[in-house]
Amino acid sequence: MKTKKITKTKWISFLVMVALVIMVGIPLFCNAAATKEVVTLKMSHQFPQSDAYSMSATHWANLVEERTKGRVKFIHYYTSSLVKAPQLFDALKMGIADSGGAAVSFATGKVPDFFILEVQDSVPDDKWIEVYKKITPVLSEIFAKHDIKYIWAPYLGVQIYITRNKFIKAHEDFKGLKIRGAGRGIIRTIELWGASPMFIDVGELYTALQRGTVDGANMTYTITKSLKLYEAAPYITEFGWHCSNLYSIGVNMKVWNSISQEDQKIMIEAVHDSMLYSDKTTRQLEADIRKEFKAIKDVHVYELTKEEKINFLKMTLPTWDEARKNAGPLGNKLIDILVSYRKW
Repeated sequence: MKTKKITKTKWISFLVMVALVIMVGIPLFCNAAATKEVVTLKMSHQFPQSDAYSMSATHWANLVEERTKGRVKFIHYYTSSLVKAPQLFDALKMGIADSGGAAVSFATGKVPDFFILEVQDSVPDDKWIEVYKKITPVLSEIFAKHDIKYIWAPYLGVQIYITRNKFIKAHEDFKGLKIRGAGRGIIRTIELWGASPMFIDVGELYTALQRGTVDGANMTYTITKSLKLYEAAPYITEFGWHCSNLYSIGVNMKVWNSISQEDQKIMIEAVHDSMLYSDKTTRQLEADIRKEFKAIKDVHVYELTKEEKINFLKMTLPTWDEARKNAGPLGNKLIDILVSYRKW
């Protein structure tokens, strides 16, 4: 009887010890697992931290960090300090950058399906969120072919052209000018309007304008302000439609696949709020910058009339046909969607 009591006591003690080990071990195991799950992405930004595009991309990254409770983090490299903008597409593909945002115009030479996004007024300014969401599945397929996970694109703002010496009110004003353009679609447009297109990295544009290497550039208000381009090109013509480009934010596919499905879902779900933030923030910045520029004595702003806009747009009709001719099946899917929104 005494032996049985001792055995029972020992058995209870053993169970208590096992319970203690489990109680202590589970938190340690969970902490170790949580640490293992943390993914830190090096994120390349084309512009300074104060620029609208960088602000929008950073806002999304901050939402992701908050909603994943730190399981997905970002280290930000602004002003192309990690990778130069023209090389970012390849850098994302090869994993040199884990994540980043840059204009697709730098990749249209390699990916003709992007051409249509550089066609003037191909995305309606008042419905850009609706359109971007509609074309996201197609863009995702295009980027996936290059080992990049396409996530989203912020609001670009309205199209403007900045020039050194005069306003651009009609295509005749483009004749004889050297205009900076980044992608095939934009370059083709500049040619149709009568100017000589030149490719110059946006980081070198200020000096090029100062020296007269170029006479002007297709631009947006926010970039013109953040890079102080108005100092070298004080004549600003507002064309008024949505900027002819797409500032894509993507993730290297191998890195994307290393993130849990739960956190991938969070990253995608953060896009909607980020789009709303981008729209509100960028439009407000544009309004403030426009007002600021008009108050500067040596800076001049002109907004095209409706008739002047239509005249410019009609001259770009060949680019729609060229986009369709050069695009593959996915590119033509993009075109079909965008054509359905065209108002002119």
